[in-house]
Amino acid sequence: MGTKTATSFLSREAQNSSQNADWDTQSTTASDSSTFVDEGLAATALALQDYRGVIKHCSKIVAISSGHFEAWFNLGYARHRIGEYEEAEFAYRQAHNINAEAFQPLLNLAILHELRGDSEAAKDTYQQALRLAPNNATGLWNLALLLEKDGSLEDAELLLMELVEQNPKHSGAWFQLGSLRILREDWDGSLTAFQSSLHIEPNMPEAIMNSAFACMKLGRLEEARSGFERLLRSTPDSVAALHGLATVSAETGDLETCLALRRKLASLNQGLPELTFNMALAFEKQGRTPEAIRLYSEALKQRPRFVEALLNLGHVLEKSGQAEAAQDCWKSAVALGVTSPSE
Repeated sequence: MGTKTATSFLSREAQNSSQNADWDTQSTTASDSSTFVDEGLAATALALQDYRGVIKHCSKIVAISSGHFEAWFNLGYARHRIGEYEEAEFAYRQAHNINAEAFQPLLNLAILHELRGDSEAAKDTYQQALRLAPNNATGLWNLALLLEKDGSLEDAELLLMELVEQNPKHSGAWFQLGSLRILREDWDGSLTAFQSSLHIEPNMPEAIMNSAFACMKLGRLEEARSGFERLLRSTPDSVAALHGLATVSAETGDLETCLALRRKLASLNQGLPELTFNMALAFEKQGRTPEAIRLYSEALKQRPRFVEALLNLGHVLEKSGQAEAAQDCWKSAVALGVTSPSE
């Protein structure tokens, strides 16, 4: 009957806005007087986020000068931004064919693949881009999130570690590293990462919450309590923090605080059967049988197929001399697949 607790994860998104290329006519041998005016107009349109204007002028440039890297790249970028993904892919590939050593077309192409839902192509293309620019933060971040999403947690962790090594002040990367380590049940490692994130952004609520959660899993209950209380001072109705603090209170025997927090959660329409179960378990351990029976029964109202609550309620009822009621609980548990009351 292990204690059940809640987690809170920040949803971090890949940096999917793509990147445009700076105009540098000195580095493009194809640039000449016939494209000079359109280059200037395209650069102005790009600065104004006038993507239709960028498309108009870059299309003129590549019609005259098919080897113009910046024009193809920014043509892809503009089409990317307005959702013309097939045309954007073609333009990015043209830019890559012109300069295979430039990582930007591959990076934006990978972002494009991800937006279109082709994760395998996205991973492959991010890896190609990172071979050209191993320290590129956007590539490392996006590929790490994609690998985590696909379940490749060890590979994602390695990329995030690279990212924080290069940029120790990247609070988002530290946070994501902590969240990933929670998934791997590396509580010490997750706590270290969340603390690093909080050193940079001291008031990040998700990092405060997850740091407290990691402390709770490590048995550092007073530190966990402090973290949950800190979060509740700024967000009094945080369900995750209320649940966490109530769980810590139950585990430390502070049942009156736990009951008060449970009433607060109920007022927020958050029944949380796991919390009710944990409170019942704490009362049972203290020999407060009537409260334990009442709370196990409430947990079953909140979740009728809560097998652990059925089993524990049966044992408490048996100890209190209510053998028939205990048998009814165990029969219900057997009907849900338990082979014996002691299972």
